[in-house]
Amino acid sequence: MVADQAARASRVRPKPFAVERDSGLRDEVVRLLKRGWSPGSIARRLRLDHPDRQAWRVSHEAIYQWVYAQPVSTLHVFAALSCEGWSPAWI
Repeated sequence: MVADQAARASRVRPKPFAVERDSGLRDEVVRLLKRGWSPGSIARRLRLDHPDRQAWRVSHEAIYQWVYAQPVSTLHVFAALSCEGWSPAWI
């Protein structure tokens, strides 16, 4: 019965973004993006700084997906990224 419930829960769509799993994770990703870090650098740093937090292990692809899913009205948060040579297509 437990396996059936787990399988049913894993099929639920749309799935939340990996960055949205934890508000602390989201805040840390936003903080590092504002400082000009690339998603790849953020993914590596999170793994090194928080080895005991499995929920904070996100790939750079997951961070990119989350950034690209943000509404256009919130893109000022990521405007600093263009100074570092990385930016979403709409900036």
